[in-house]
Amino acid sequence: MEELSKEQKQQYAEEVADRERLFQKKQWREELKRRKEMKQRAAAMSKEELAHAEEGVDDDGGRAAAVPVPMPDMALPPSFDSDNPTHRFSSTNIFLS
Repeated sequence: MEELSKEQKQQYAEEVADRERLFQKKQWREELKRRKEMKQRAAAMSKEELAHAEEGVDDDGGRAAAVPVPMPDMALPPSFDSDNPTHRFSSTNIFLS
């Protein structure tokens, strides 16, 4: 970069700025296209959901919807020392190689 003249440096900086601008424009177009596709999918899904609701059939083949059940808390050991077997390596082969 030091070997370039002032004019060449300016041209280089302008070209880099142009390339960045074009890249950002390309990303913007892709983002708009992606949003448009997502909007179309959402509209199509909502139409399908309305059709299923009118039929009275669930996605599970007519079965009742699954009800979320809270999981019990995991029991943690009182200390995290090396004597506790839950914190040991499952395989000691890593030290034998």
